[in-house]
Amino acid sequence: MTYVAPSQKKNGKEKIRFGIFSQVLTVILAITLIPVSGLFFTIRDRQQSQLDSLEDTFENNSDLISSVVDNWVNTNILALRQNAATSGVISMNAASQLPILKASEEVYDWSYVYFSLDMNGNSIARSDGQKLQSFKDRAYFLDVAENSATVGQQVLISRTYNVPALCLSVPIRQTIQPKGVLVSCSTLSEISEAVVNAKIGRTGFAFLVDDVGRLIAHGNRGDMSTEDLEDFSAHPALQVETLEEQIFYDDEGRAVTAYVQPVGLGWKLVVQQDVDEAFEEVIQARRRAIMLVMLTFSSTIVLAYLFAQRVSTPIKSLTQIADDVSRGQLDATIQGTDRKDEIGELARAIKRLTASVKLAFEVVKNK
Repeated sequence: MTYVAPSQKKNGKEKIRFGIFSQVLTVILAITLIPVSGLFFTIRDRQQSQLDSLEDTFENNSDLISSVVDNWVNTNILALRQNAATSGVISMNAASQLPILKASEEVYDWSYVYFSLDMNGNSIARSDGQKLQSFKDRAYFLDVAENSATVGQQVLISRTYNVPALCLSVPIRQTIQPKGVLVSCSTLSEISEAVVNAKIGRTGFAFLVDDVGRLIAHGNRGDMSTEDLEDFSAHPALQVETLEEQIFYDDEGRAVTAYVQPVGLGWKLVVQQDVDEAFEEVIQARRRAIMLVMLTFSSTIVLAYLFAQRVSTPIKSLTQIADDVSRGQLDATIQGTDRKDEIGELARAIKRLTASVKLAFEVVKNK
């Protein structure tokens, strides 16, 4: 608010003055901004601290799960390579291979079958005694037989047992050229358990996908042993190029923060949590800060208005009286002479001035 003095004109127009009320209000609001600014800096620092803490939580959970997955995969690959290097398996003779395959299945109880294939994809021997058949269309066979991979893999629904499984394969060779392919197929229960048991708060969970984005395990799906392998390749978390850093995206209408970590065989592990829960403390602190700022500013404006009015109103009144005195109007009642501050001194000075002017007029008048 501004005060326009009647006599303050320039070129016939009223000149706007930055009056006492505006000055008092501006100063008080400026002083109020100091602690308010500090409050928002504190919230910003707290948010960054929450981000760092959340990323550590995600990273720790991801490391724990990925270590289970990597150890499990490495154990299977090592067992395959050891068996593929035995003379019985290298012989490509079913009678010689069968005892080795059966022993491997018994030792690694999560594996439900070990079998060998010739270079055309036909079964030579199986540890489970099931009918021999062709697997020439399977990716784990093609990886080794046609693409010369040292390890082949495929997550699939087992053709024999109709359950989700991971089949790993390695070449059987005595020289540089492979003679066949050794395969082990395992249930995903051990991996699924590690993923399903990873919980962060109320909304946080993990999920694991294979190298082509098919869902292996999901923390919100429980046991997936009777489900088809869902294609998760279009999931928002798998579209970002940033790995092992905190990311944000929209998941079915919910704002989500997540951490994506690569694991063995080109798989990806995602740990995610709703933003509302992840930053619940910061969000509440921000809301409280906004309410406090609104209350502070509204209270400041009211108090500044009352204080400025207490200062500016008597000054404007005294200014008007002084102007009237200068025009010869000497009968105005002067308020504020009883005040103990500078305004009171000004009121008393104007009262004395008015009395002096009156006296001077009387002297002139009586001459």
